[in-house]
This record gives sequence, structure tokens and C-alpha cells, in this order.
Amino acid sequence: MRELTGQCLCGAVTVSLRTGRDTFNACNCGMCRRWTGGGRYYSIFAAPEELTIEGRDRIAERQTSDWAARANCADCGTPIWYRPTAPAAKGGLGLSLGLFDDISGLTLRYEYFSDLRPAAFDETGTTY
Repeated sequence: MRELTGQCLCGAVTVSLRTGRDTFNACNCGMCRRWTGGGRYYSIFAAPEELTIEGRDRIAERQTSDWAARANCADCGTPIWYRPTAPAAKGGLGLSLGLFDDISGLTLRYEYFSDLRPAAFDETGTTY
């Protein structure tokens, strides 16, 4: 069991996730790219009983499609979670990986909509 802790950019929302998972997911769909302003949305699944959130009153959640809602910090705009809302959804959240202070030891497990990833986001640029 590990504990991941973190916060949004302004610190209004803090999260603590106690989980046995060591994997995360990536989504390349157009909505996630637009939402994050990047190549994909990285997330780790969180069951409600694993998660502690402080600053919930600063979270703005919006239904963004027929099957999901997305939440941001109402103050700074940091993506907080993706939440499936379709009737078949099993509950839980896809917490933004960018919230967490230390994600060492986590590995990518699923990459959704990889066929939609623009070639510009192949991440083969020069490193510094």
C-alpha cells in the first residue's frame, strides 16, 4: 500500500490517495487533449474509499459528455478528475496524475484512443 499526496497549482485542493495500484492511464481523445492543453490526460484510478480530498468546495465539476464529467479547481483551473457517469460506470475517479508530488514507481498501463494521438505528441523531442 502506498500513499500519494498532492495538490492543485494554487493549493486550494489537496488530495491523498492510499492505494495498492502501481499503474496509471493515458487518454488521447480530443476532449482530454483540449481539457489539459497537452498531448494526453494522465490519470490514476481512485476508488472513493481510498481517497481524501480537502477543498472540495473549490472543485467545479461539469458534465462534459454523455458518459463523463470532468472537474477542475475553481480557483486555478488545475484538472482534478475525470469521472465516468454512464449507467454502467463502476464508480471511482481518474485523478489527474499531475496533482501528485511523487509518482516514482508508477508505470503506464492503458493508453486510450492511441489512434487519435497526433504525431506531434510522440514525445521524441530533444531532452535537456
